[in-house]
Amino acid sequence: QTNAYLVSDLYEGPLHQAPSNLQNLLAVYDQLRANLMTQNQSHWLINIHSSIPAERGMGSSAAMATALVRAFYNYYGLPLTEDQLLKYVDLSEKISHGNPSGLDARVAGLGVPLIYQKNQPMTIVHFDTPYWLVVADTGIHGNTKNAVSDVAAGLNSAFITRRQAVEHNLRQLGEAATRF
Repeated sequence: QTNAYLVSDLYEGPLHQAPSNLQNLLAVYDQLRANLMTQNQSHWLINIHSSIPAERGMGSSAAMATALVRAFYNYYGLPLTEDQLLKYVDLSEKISHGNPSGLDARVAGLGVPLIYQKNQPMTIVHFDTPYWLVVADTGIHGNTKNAVSDVAAGLNSAFITRRQAVEHNLRQLGEAATRF
C-alpha cells in the first residue's frame, strides 16, 4: 500500500481522500504509481503550490498535473518525452473537464502559446506586438465543463434566435482571436 499526502492551496491531507475537484491529480498519481514505482517507495509527500488561480479557466489543473508528472520522472531519474507527459496530462484533463480540447495540456506541458480551432491542428502563436497582455482575476470561481455545456446548450437550443445569437458570438470571438 502506497500512502500519499498532498499539501496544496486547495487541499491538505491524504491524496486518496482529496475532494472531487482534485480527482484528476489522484488519477495521474495512481497511473504514475502503476507505471513507475518499481522501487519500494511507500510514502509520498506531494507539495504543489501554483501561482495560477484555480477554477478560473486559466489551465491550473493542467499545470498541476504537469508538475506532478515531471516531479515523479525527475525523482526516478527517467527521461520524459512530450508524448508521455501529454498522455498523463490528457488523462487529468479528461477527468477535470470531460471532453477537453487538449489545449491546456499542451500549453502547460510544452510551455508555448498555442491557438486552437476545432478540427484543425494546434499551432504555435508568435506575438509580434508592443502591447502587454494583462490578465485580471475577479476571484469568482468558474467551471470550464459547465461553461462549455452552456454554450453547447445555446447551439442546440430549440429557439432559432438563441442558436443564431450564440453562433454569431462564437464567430466574432473566432475572428477576434485570429486578428492578433
